[in-house]
Amino acid sequence: MVQQPDAHPVRIRRITKNLTQLALARTVKLSPSRLCLIERRQAEPTLQEAKKLARALGAPLGDLFPQFTDIH
Repeated sequence: MVQQPDAHPVRIRRITKNLTQLALARTVKLSPSRLCLIERRQAEPTLQEAKKLARALGAPLGDLFPQFTDIH
């Protein structure tokens, strides 16, 4: 699959790890529609959601969500 230049880092990592939206959503206990909105940049995650996604994807929080760069 060819990545769009503006693809959200969560989407890029998820696809790289061969995860479906449904599988990732279940892992982090989000609704698939909520994950879709985050990936499409139509919703901002809460800090808790962002941390869960970063942990599940094995990525630093700031790499996926620059707005949380200074938060640990």
